[in-house]
Amino acid sequence: PALPAALTAAGEPAPYVLVGHSLGGPISLLYTKAHGDDVAGLVMVDASHPDQFDRFEEIGIETESTALKALEIASALSWTGVGRVIAAQMDAMPNQRADAAAAQRALAPRSMKGAVAEMKILDDIFDDAEDARELGDRPLVVLTAMKPLTAGERKMLGVTDEQARRQKEIWLAMHEEEARWSTAGRQVVLPDAGHYVQFDRPDAVIAAVAEVVGAVRNRP
Repeated sequence: PALPAALTAAGEPAPYVLVGHSLGGPISLLYTKAHGDDVAGLVMVDASHPDQFDRFEEIGIETESTALKALEIASALSWTGVGRVIAAQMDAMPNQRADAAAAQRALAPRSMKGAVAEMKILDDIFDDAEDARELGDRPLVVLTAMKPLTAGERKMLGVTDEQARRQKEIWLAMHEEEARWSTAGRQVVLPDAGHYVQFDRPDAVIAAVAEVVGAVRNRP
């Protein structure tokens, strides 16, 4: 209910093109399921897949429990300033604009409790998204980040070189599925972009949004 209310208050009339990064992908599916008449097209920016935890577990990767545990610890210790320390470490992300990094530092400590709450209902989000995959003929572009994980990222995630390679293969296959959720969907593979495509390849995000908006405007 919050997003429709915010859009109405901002004076933004439907139809909309939804652009979802990471978990924003499944959330875009849920919004489309609930407000389908208002959604004309979608862009998935290295979006999560409802089945990803199950498929990653098949190769021994437990991403959900690891991420939740880290967030719970950070949230519990937020009074110590650990949130600002974590946010400061994120400044090292390549191609991140200075103003984006500053906003991240300011908001991260206050958003950790919300992030923990969100992680705790991830299974529910993914379960609900399972029934929202049929997007009809809405224009859809799926951006897939395929840049290999660095040694530091593999260490942080606790995965071997082979697991990291297999994880990317699974990710690519899941995004191929996402592109088929619409009869007007297509996938764009980005070998030089990491998960935060908007920092590594903002041009690709802009092009995808422009493509979908153009397709929506030119529909009979």
